[in-house]
Amino acid sequence: MLLSHPARPIHQVAISSGYPTASYFNKVFMEMEGITPSDFRKKYGYEGGAS
Repeated sequence: MLLSHPARPIHQVAISSGYPTASYFNKVFMEMEGITPSDFRKKYGYEGGAS
């Protein structure tokens, strides 16, 4: 899963996933998951540090 790679910015995850913009990716992700991609990273420990 692309979000599990903290070195990859959210906008790169969006483009790699086929979304035209990061804001649209955030909107769709929020609608489907009920949480933003950034908060998802925080919640599941994908913020950075040792991997």
